[in-house]
Amino acid sequence: MKPHSNKNFGLFTSFIAMSLFAALVTPAGALAQSVTVQRTIAKHHHYKLVDMGTLGGPNSFSDWPDGRNINSGGTAIAEAETATGDPFAPNCLQAPDCLINRGLQWKDGVSTDMGSLPGLGSFSFPYWINDRGDSVGQSTNGLVDPLTGYPELRATLWRDGKVINLGTLGGNVSTANSINNRGEVAGGSLNTILDNDANAFGWTPPFPVATQVRAVLWRHGVMRDLGTLGTGTNAMAIFVNEPGQVAGVSATNTIAESATGYLAQHPFFWENGKMVDVGTLGGTLGFPWFMNDRGQVVGNSSLAGDQIGHAFVWDKINGMKDLGTLPGQTFSVATWVNDEGEIVGNADFFGGGHSILWKNGKMIDIGLLPGDCSSEALVINSKSQIIGNSSPDCSSDGAAVLWENGEAPVNLNTLITPASLVNVTFPVSLNDRGEIAADGILPNGDVHAVVLIPCDDDHADVSGCDYQLVEEPTTQNTITSTSALVRSATARASSATGPSTQMGAQRLHRNQRFAAAPKN
Repeated sequence: MKPHSNKNFGLFTSFIAMSLFAALVTPAGALAQSVTVQRTIAKHHHYKLVDMGTLGGPNSFSDWPDGRNINSGGTAIAEAETATGDPFAPNCLQAPDCLINRGLQWKDGVSTDMGSLPGLGSFSFPYWINDRGDSVGQSTNGLVDPLTGYPELRATLWRDGKVINLGTLGGNVSTANSINNRGEVAGGSLNTILDNDANAFGWTPPFPVATQVRAVLWRHGVMRDLGTLGTGTNAMAIFVNEPGQVAGVSATNTIAESATGYLAQHPFFWENGKMVDVGTLGGTLGFPWFMNDRGQVVGNSSLAGDQIGHAFVWDKINGMKDLGTLPGQTFSVATWVNDEGEIVGNADFFGGGHSILWKNGKMIDIGLLPGDCSSEALVINSKSQIIGNSSPDCSSDGAAVLWENGEAPVNLNTLITPASLVNVTFPVSLNDRGEIAADGILPNGDVHAVVLIPCDDDHADVSGCDYQLVEEPTTQNTITSTSALVRSATARASSATGPSTQMGAQRLHRNQRFAAAPKN
């Protein structure tokens, strides 16, 4: 896949601070059971692939899976390159092509330019679309921040054909990360208080910032600063669910940790004016990857010493629970939780890890494509369908995969009919009707955002759909089921080889959104 770096303030997704985890010994007392299951013939629906195209340039891209690129009605968003060069080249917001990018919306078979805020060479980057068709993200405004010399960015709302500047807390950068169906928006903004420590906060752009980063919520058109944890002065709001609860991350101090180079930072949960510290699994770093409508937060946290990272789940009643990792693996992350409490993620993606489903207190290794090196489960919907990626070399994107009905993963490209020249490599969003937003590679190496529409009863009379079921040959698959709650948060590293960059690499190898360089 071609490099892609839409230099947006985005979720400030430099999860690189989480890249501090070295080798892990499976904790004592972790119970694992491998069960060999004889698979029956798996039957899957075909999919119709729709190429969302571009805006005149060679590439278009979906956002990282912690955004929402397709809503319940099947309207999809992406960002696309235009044919217009960046007027600020060589300091390009979109490297390496140095072309202006704008939001792209696909609805009812038509792709349209979502537009951007007024200004010379303005870019726009949509991250989340709600079921009403409102989208949020950010846009440049053609101005340069006089404090840093880098482009100004504004949190942006697209509604009813209008591009709306949501403003800032007085600073020169803001972002809108998610929006619920009531129109409440979670994001972040710089204020006017000078703060060099903001650059040690793991949720900043790759360029310097001069003032504090604050978590904000737009409600009824009013922007509210949600505060911070501890003595921290920097925070970011990432998710707002349908009840209006917010999850994000906050620095808890103002002095960078010597072991990590970052400020200590914890996930937070905000409700009714109160910010709650979700905490960590013993380390100084924790990051939320998703929150469902029940207020369950999942993500990744370092253990004591900041050398090991485990997936976690948190809620108001039960607090934080260590979800552990697969036997023999060193790392895990929980990427999504549906409203039934089913969680997906992966272990040691770059070390040959497998995708994981946590369900009913059990950890289930759901595998990867035959012959591949690693896989990562990314999103699970209310029907327990799971999308993700399976890699042949533990590094590059291989193929987009689907897990459903308890079966082994299937390469989504084998279900597409008529066969497409686009090789679908990385799915990012999955709605409850089974529609998928993804990225695919064309034969010439260009990347295009695509939509996959299942040819099933919910999509009757879709032109070009093949409604016959696809039969996969009977296979024998070994599933490892492990108690998800017996893993100790005090598990020790098997060696003291120093911090790795695994978590950051997992984020950065997608080159999605703007992220700071890893600190080593």
